[in-house]
Amino acid sequence: MKLLDPAEYSVYKRDGDFVFIINCNRKKVIINDLGERVEVPESYNGGIYTEFKGFIILEYTEDSIPVPFKKINDEIADNTRSVTQFRTRIKIPQSANPKQGLESSSTAHQWRNQHYTFSANTIYSVARFNATVYNKINHIYVRDDDNDGFTNIDSVNNLYNKDPRFMVGVIQTDGEDNEPYEFPSNGADKSGTKLFGGNWLNFSIYLPQLGYVVSDEFDGMRVNTYFHIPKAKNRLTDNNDPIAANDTNTKWFPRTDLNWTNFIVVPENEIKIFRGFPKKGGDNDDNYFNNNTINIDNYMHGLKDCPYGGGKLNGNSTNTTKNGYVYFYKGFDTADCIDFVSRVLNIQ
Repeated sequence: MKLLDPAEYSVYKRDGDFVFIINCNRKKVIINDLGERVEVPESYNGGIYTEFKGFIILEYTEDSIPVPFKKINDEIADNTRSVTQFRTRIKIPQSANPKQGLESSSTAHQWRNQHYTFSANTIYSVARFNATVYNKINHIYVRDDDNDGFTNIDSVNNLYNKDPRFMVGVIQTDGEDNEPYEFPSNGADKSGTKLFGGNWLNFSIYLPQLGYVVSDEFDGMRVNTYFHIPKAKNRLTDNNDPIAANDTNTKWFPRTDLNWTNFIVVPENEIKIFRGFPKKGGDNDDNYFNNNTINIDNYMHGLKDCPYGGGKLNGNSTNTTKNGYVYFYKGFDTADCIDFVSRVLNIQ
């Protein structure tokens, strides 16, 4: 892998929306006398490239949007304890088996090599599995290597009967402050508060703001198991671990066996369908899609592979029934990726 020179692609941005137009640079083909596409060697004089292989990394830098209250000292503990906040970064695509990928030195190369093969004249978007980890216990706990690096009291990808205030990665979707943004829901807590988590979300990526604690109480750093497992403490500090080409430093990447991502194909006719959907977010169970059918195989959902029991009905990882609805969100506040790509590509 190499880092692309800015001259090799075009980028358009607007209020959180973005479009990359990238030139293909692999799999050169010609059309023979029979009208058939034939692949030719790289050295062939003529032909056109039809593929591109690569990945992207999304992040907010401190220069663009500083983290508020980045470090907080606990005066009650005589300043022997502090919380440092940070925003996670994310690679697309990424996935890993439990305790593998970037979290293991023996499999980190697999994470670095993960990529997607794009085809010419095709429109893609992104999807992320919005993982959650619940833990309400406030005493010193033990991370369990036999439990894939989670603690023995963690509840992973499970919204059912849980208090969202003690859950990392969850999105509350109802209430006076949240309903105007029209975010989809796939479950609820014990009081009926609508939530989203433990399933795939198409079109939108959000980067959670987390924090790690430094304390004399436990001789070092501590962070929620949503982010890393015990042997991955260099995710919290600057390092020289490679990403691709000459790019290094894997700080702030969340655990790749939990935070899966992927690219999705969005046909032009389905862009028009989503553009006509009257709300910012939802799922294909809405009556609108009875007469505006999409091919769910193009998108990520609970019937496809999910980490750690995710993708289940009602956001309950203990449920045996998988959730096959396609959840999507076009953008927060003024952002609308469907409208933006329609404007950039002149999709009428």
